Amino acid sequence: MPYRSTSLRLLLIVAAACLVGVAPAWGQAASSTSQGGSSGSPPRPPIDGRVTFLVNTASRKVEGLDSRRDTELATMFTFRTPDLDASGLEAGVDLRYSRYTTVDRPDRASVYDGFAGARFGSHGQFRVRAGHMWLPDLGTAGALAGGLFEYRHVPTTSDGLRFTVGGFSGVEPLVYDTGYAPGVRKSGGYVALQRGFMQRHVVGYVQIKQSGL
Repeated sequence: MPYRSTSLRLLLIVAAACLVGVAPAWGQAASSTSQGGSSGSPPRPPIDGRVTFLVNTASRKVEGLDSRRDTELATMFTFRTPDLDASGLEAGVDLRYSRYTTVDRPDRASVYDGFAGARFGSHGQFRVRAGHMWLPDLGTAGALAGGLFEYRHVPTTSDGLRFTVGGFSGVEPLVYDTGYAPGVRKSGGYVALQRGFMQRHVVGYVQIKQSGL
């Protein structure tokens, strides 16, 4: 329990740092763009942030046993800067907390995203990130707590071919809890080709090690 509470405090500090460090800089850039600071450039899209609260109640009746009602209270907090082909800072946070009314089910606090990073280059082709990241192209093997480096070729047209290559290394986070799988490290890379929004091909490789396995 002490390790879990320490991890949760650390993740909350990371989330606060993302908000304090990235949001003001993004807001100033968006404000200057909207006021005509860059002629001919479209205004930057706003930061995506929301808080969601869910209640799920289910009752069960088994023959010969007392009826039982389970209620889950879930809260989700998400914060993400838009993914742009431009240099700048970026951050993403996705925290989830669940509490149950029954005493035999412990509370759960989990982190899907909690990273900070930067894009650099004339069109933000190079990207570095550090923290908790979910790499959706790699499926269930895409949960990572570590570092990511990525290069993205920026097409000249909206329906042009985009080429992406990335590499990462870190440890295995516990997706449904705070903390990390003991002694587990992972590393790998991926290559992706994308055209517009309807065509995407990805080849990825992930190596997961635990002690001598």
